[in-house]
Amino acid sequence: MILLWDTNIFVLVKKGFFLSPAEFKTKYQNHGVAEDHRFKHVYDLAEKQALQKQKMVSDAESFNIVDCIKADLIEVIPNASFNEMDKKFLMESLGIDWYLCLDTDGVITLKHHSVIDQSDCILAEMKSQNEFFLTPDVKTNLTVSFNNVKPIL
Repeated sequence: MILLWDTNIFVLVKKGFFLSPAEFKTKYQNHGVAEDHRFKHVYDLAEKQALQKQKMVSDAESFNIVDCIKADLIEVIPNASFNEMDKKFLMESLGIDWYLCLDTDGVITLKHHSVIDQSDCILAEMKSQNEFFLTPDVKTNLTVSFNNVKPIL
């Protein structure tokens, strides 16, 4: 059952009734405002839900709120038009600085969020447990396979 009134949803979350990823998707699709406001709306609900889940687990210190939010929004994220959102909002809500991208010319690049272009295909978020460093003028090798299947010639 999906309730479209935010106060009712928040009450349900506080009482331990949680929204599924499909319910977050429906909430996102039914919220008829600008793209960044729609995403912020469901993001805030997912964050409140994650904080309630954290209170319920025995080992709250090891509970990862960001991963919980991403899991709840797993059906929203592919439908979100991030290129229509305000960059400042994206940085404040998603906090990812670097991305591994595939350029339109087929080159795999590491790009800062400020230079991501609409034509870039984002392959992965680049993050580490401690810090992320780039070493200029150092080459690296990248081995890529497609489902571990060798091409048939």
